[in-house]
Amino acid sequence: SAGTIIVIFTYFSMGVSGAGQVIISQFTGKNDKESVKKSIGTMFTFVILLSLLLTAIAIPCVPPLLKLLNTPSAARDMAADYAYCCFTGLVFIFGYSGVGAMLRGMGDSKRPLIFIAIATVTNIVLDVIFVGPLKMGTFGAALATIAAQGISFFFSIGYLYRRRAAFGFDFKPQSFKMDPGILKMFVRLGFPMALQHIAVNVSTMYVTSCINSYGIVISALSGIGDKLRAVIAIFAASVGTAGAAMTGQNIGAGKYDRVKKIYLFSLLMLIITCTALGSVGIIFPKTIVGMFDTNPQVLDMAPRFMVINLVTYVAFALYQPFTSLINGLGYASFGFILGLIDGFVARIGLVSLLGTFLTLGYWGVWWGAALAAYVGASIGFVYFFSGRWKKRNPITNR
Repeated sequence: SAGTIIVIFTYFSMGVSGAGQVIISQFTGKNDKESVKKSIGTMFTFVILLSLLLTAIAIPCVPPLLKLLNTPSAARDMAADYAYCCFTGLVFIFGYSGVGAMLRGMGDSKRPLIFIAIATVTNIVLDVIFVGPLKMGTFGAALATIAAQGISFFFSIGYLYRRRAAFGFDFKPQSFKMDPGILKMFVRLGFPMALQHIAVNVSTMYVTSCINSYGIVISALSGIGDKLRAVIAIFAASVGTAGAAMTGQNIGAGKYDRVKKIYLFSLLMLIITCTALGSVGIIFPKTIVGMFDTNPQVLDMAPRFMVINLVTYVAFALYQPFTSLINGLGYASFGFILGLIDGFVARIGLVSLLGTFLTLGYWGVWWGAALAAYVGASIGFVYFFSGRWKKRNPITNR
């Protein structure tokens, strides 16, 4: 339940940082180094200020949000501890997203991998210590995550500072001044991208609220599904992020023929990977679910539940290449509209139809959430194969 709240703000950081990535990638494609420098300074200042503002807004909202999600009373205090701790480290999440966006926008995906690897190893070690010997529970798990993200953020900033000459950003105070023209471009692109993610995740909160109303066993299985899907979602989002950066660079350079290849290759890569990983869950459902929960009631439901998981994985594969295309184009308004259709019309509509009106209960809720992304994917296929995206001007030309 706490994770559902945190994810909204995490995706918000990805949305606004993603705008910076698109702008930097398009200027990189044009070989406009001065505009790249201004974009980096504007993005960092804006992202950090925004993270501090959202922290101040988020912390008081934790109790009512957990209540809105129908969080089981037995878990509410622990969920609150987790959320409070994570929100205090929101600046690290936003900061790291900004660094990663900058590097990927300039064509460097290796360093973000190294930085997140550092965070991952640190997180695992601190989890074992805080949750194990120190017995800090869910607060310890959250503290381990925030500490790891903070270490990764400062490590990445140190790397950028040492290589400042190569990146063309000198880290002098005046370089962090926000350029009005680029800031306008950033806001025009960033907020619709962020709202697109939020629209989808607000609908996810609705799904979580519905599921939690069925009790702790159903809530536990749904939580396991969320964790498993998060792995696939991160992989799909990573392919999409790479695709958006490459699309932006090629759009900036006027190479539209390569954009088509990027879309098709991303689609093929994701279909193969997501289907393969989803099939593992079909073959070994109880083994995988048993890694998280050994409750016999949860395990008995695992085989049927994993079929829904596979359907969701394939939806990620079909949907993500399209979002990377429109993000790389800087077509944020279309992405926002698509987010509204995906989140509020398709997901909430299908969940209500199958779960409530057709009285399929929690199985209907899960199936409705799984099928929702196919609506957006269908729109994406029509838009891509129509070729209308070739008529879009880069956002850096406007």
